Amino acid sequence: MRDHPSTPLTGYPVRTDDEIVTAATAFREQMARRRTVREFSDRPVPRPVVEQAI
Repeated sequence: MRDHPSTPLTGYPVRTDDEIVTAATAFREQMARRRTVREFSDRPVPRPVVEQAI
């Protein structure tokens, strides 16, 4: 039992199984190429950018 009603997700296209597999594969490949940046710029970040991020 749920304590609250669920809200359907709207506004997204319905994808076929093949499209979902293709998107998942592309995401996995992209994540495999991703690397962590361990050096940071000393350039200031505008406050509106920080506010939008949080």
